[in-house]
Amino acid sequence: MLTVKRLSLADAQLILDAPTASEGCKKAALVIVEEADRMAGIVRQLLDFARKRPLEKVTVDARALSARVIDLLSMLARKSGVTLVLGAPSPGVVQVVADGGQLEQAVTNLVVNAVQASRFGQSVRLDVRRVD
Repeated sequence: MLTVKRLSLADAQLILDAPTASEGCKKAALVIVEEADRMAGIVRQLLDFARKRPLEKVTVDARALSARVIDLLSMLARKSGVTLVLGAPSPGVVQVVADGGQLEQAVTNLVVNAVQASRFGQSVRLDVRRVD
């Protein structure tokens, strides 16, 4: 009788971090981790869509928001061999009036798409500046 053990995300992460794991095992574990991240993102988007809530417009520091997104996604980018770069600050604070959560989700989606479209060794640069 053949027994199949379900591999959890934690197991896959342990395989990725194990120095003795074969390259084939590491590649398979990386696929599991990446797909779990992708599925979590889809579920998050579906939940956000389902939870219709009123917009909460506030003044948002666009550079601080972008820095948070870069910090949040830096590990995902590193796993893909992509470097995330936040451009040099522009003169003055760049502020927008928006729903901070929705704006952060939009910027996050743009950066994730850019990382996924990038090749190993490339960089994704996020610049924040005022344009009239």
